[in-house]
Amino acid sequence: MFTGFRVTFDDAFIDEIEEYKEAGEEIFEDHEETWHNAINDYVNAGGILDASKLMNDWFPKVKADIFLSHSHDDKEMLLCFAGWLNKEFGIKAFIDSTVWGYSDNLLQQMDNRYSHPEKNNGTTYDYKSCIRTSANVHLMLSIALENMIDSTECFMFIDTEKSIRKRINAEGKEEVKTGSPWIYDELRAYKIIRQQPLYIYRKQQMQFINEAADDMRVEYDVTDEFNDLHELDSYGLLEWESHRKNKYAYWNMDKLYDLNGIDYQNQEL
Repeated sequence: MFTGFRVTFDDAFIDEIEEYKEAGEEIFEDHEETWHNAINDYVNAGGILDASKLMNDWFPKVKADIFLSHSHDDKEMLLCFAGWLNKEFGIKAFIDSTVWGYSDNLLQQMDNRYSHPEKNNGTTYDYKSCIRTSANVHLMLSIALENMIDSTECFMFIDTEKSIRKRINAEGKEEVKTGSPWIYDELRAYKIIRQQPLYIYRKQQMQFINEAADDMRVEYDVTDEFNDLHELDSYGLLEWESHRKNKYAYWNMDKLYDLNGIDYQNQEL
């Protein structure tokens, strides 16, 4: 990862990019076209689950320039934004929610194998086994998302009322909170993952859970992570569009950095 932005949209910009939804849906479908084998295919003769192979098959890296972190409730808007990035700039975006659904499907398979009522002669799934399978699946998903953030050149967090909550604390300082464990995990990953020189991404040319339950209200403090991102609003996005060279993804990415005062020119290629 080279750098990151927190992106805000106004209503006019949202209306303008709505026509790109179909293009965004095509990207989403491409990311979902991963064949997932049954859990049994990853269990060896000794009954041991090969977690590394399972994770690589279920949560593979995809070639992308930008990682889009967002609330599940903003998915439709993100499809339009991803389509706009691709059609206008030739930039490929990874939409994080494309892998969230995988975790639910994988968890169901693992629960059926390790926690099913038939395993304990009961009528319900075994609670302790479900906790263990859930912990393993969520760890796999977290690692997969962090690997994607590390492998993309740019991180963009979509700042909406659905993804974060802002409030002033008793000391008069703004606090930024999120109720999503995945947004928290991704923002923390952005904060701590190594920032690499731009030439690393240009040389390699990118070789290649849903939100918390409605009845469980949780907040994670992401103030530091949020403030560490460069601001990018609708005006900045449209200004970037006015300078674009269609389909020249790297040139367009460089222009985005230039317009936001991010030094990229002193990078060895």
